[in-house]
Amino acid sequence: MEVLNQKKFFFLGTIILCFFLARTPFRAHADMIGDLKNQIDQKNAEIKKLEEEGQKYGDVIAVKEKEIGTLQQRINALGRNIKKLDSDVKITNAKVKKTELEIQQLNAQIQEKELSIENKKAALALLLESIHQRDQENMIEILLKNPSLSSFFNEINATNILQKQIADDERELAELKNGLLEDKQNAEDKKTNLTGLRSVLQDKKILQQNEKNARTQLLADTKNQEKLYQQKLSDTQKRQQEIAKEIETLEEKLRLLVDPNSLPHPSAIFIVPASGRLTQGYGRTAFAMNSDFYRFHNGIDIANGYGTPIVAAGNGKVIAVGNSDRYCPGGTYGQYIVIKHENNLATLYGHLSLIKVTPGQNVAQGDLIGYMGHSGLATGNHLHFTVYDSRTLEIKQSRVCGLLPYGGSVNPLNYLPAF
Repeated sequence: MEVLNQKKFFFLGTIILCFFLARTPFRAHADMIGDLKNQIDQKNAEIKKLEEEGQKYGDVIAVKEKEIGTLQQRINALGRNIKKLDSDVKITNAKVKKTELEIQQLNAQIQEKELSIENKKAALALLLESIHQRDQENMIEILLKNPSLSSFFNEINATNILQKQIADDERELAELKNGLLEDKQNAEDKKTNLTGLRSVLQDKKILQQNEKNARTQLLADTKNQEKLYQQKLSDTQKRQQEIAKEIETLEEKLRLLVDPNSLPHPSAIFIVPASGRLTQGYGRTAFAMNSDFYRFHNGIDIANGYGTPIVAAGNGKVIAVGNSDRYCPGGTYGQYIVIKHENNLATLYGHLSLIKVTPGQNVAQGDLIGYMGHSGLATGNHLHFTVYDSRTLEIKQSRVCGLLPYGGSVNPLNYLPAF
C-alpha cells in the first residue's frame, strides 16, 4: 500500500509540476508587451494625424505650383516646400519612434518565448523520466502491486495522461520554436526598416535646409526687388530656349536611329518611378506645341510634393548623374540620373532635389535613387522621366550646360503600368 501511495504521489506530483512549468505566466514580459503595444497604437494614431496634416500642404502645392511668375510667388513656393518638408520630417521621425517600439516589443516576445521553451523542455524532461520509470515494469507487475482493479486502472490512466501531456507539450514546443524564429526574422526586418527610415529622415532634413538656403540666396541675388528678379528670369528663359532647342534638334535625328523591332514589346516591364499625377505625356503634346522652349516632349512628367521618393523603374546600372544647374541655372534637366537596363532601354530621371546613387552603381527595380524637386527647367515640383533606346544614347558636353544625355526616346507609357 505504501509503494502504491508513493507511486500515485509521484505521478500526481509530476503532472502538477509539469503543468506549472509549461504554463507559468511571465507577468513582467506580458506587462511590458502590453505597454509597448499601447505606445505603438498611440504612434500609429500620431502618424495618421500628421499624414492628414501633411496632405494639406501637398494639396496647396499642387494648386499653386504654377504660380511663380513673381518674386513673391517664388518665395512663397519655397516656403510651402519648407513647410511640407517640416511635415515630412515629423512623420518620418514618428515612424522611426514607432519602429523602435516595435523592435522592443519583438525583443520582449522573443525573451518570453525563449523562457517558455526552456520551461517546456524542463517539463518534457520530467514527463519523459516519469514514463521511463513506468516502462521499467510490465503490466503484470503493475497489476500485482495494486490491491484492486480500480487502483490498477487509475495507475494506467495516470500513465495515459502523462503520455498525452508529452504529445501536447511536444506540439506546443514546436509551435513556440516556429514562433520564435518568426519573431527573430521580424525583428531583423524591422531593424533594416529602421535603418532606411533614419536615412530618409536625414535626407528630408538636408532637403529642408537646401530649400531654406535657396530662399536666402534668391533674396540675396534679387535684393528682394521684383525688377531684378524679372530681369534674371528673362535671362534664364533665353538660356532655357537655347538649351531646349539644342536637345530637340539633336534628339530628332537620334529618334530616327531607334529600331522598334529590337526593343521589348510594349508591356509593363517598368514600375512607375514616383507617386503623383501625370501632368504631361510624351511627344507633341498640347503643352509642348504651345511652349516657348520645345515642340516635342521627350518623356513624361509626374508631379507631386517636393521630396517625393524617386525609385529605379527597373534593374540596371547607373551610367550618369549630373547637375546642369551648376553650368546653366534653371536650364534643362537640373539634377538628373541615367540608368542603363539590359533590354536595350535606358531611363532618365530629371529635376531631382537630391541624388542617392553614384555612376557605376547597380540598382534593382524599386530602389531609392533620389527625390523629386524643381531643379533645371521646372515650373513646379515634378519628375521628368524619359525612356531611350540605349544604343542611341550619348552622354556628352553641351554648349553651355555641361554633360547632358542625348538619345532617341520612345514613349515611356509603353513600358509602364497604367496610373
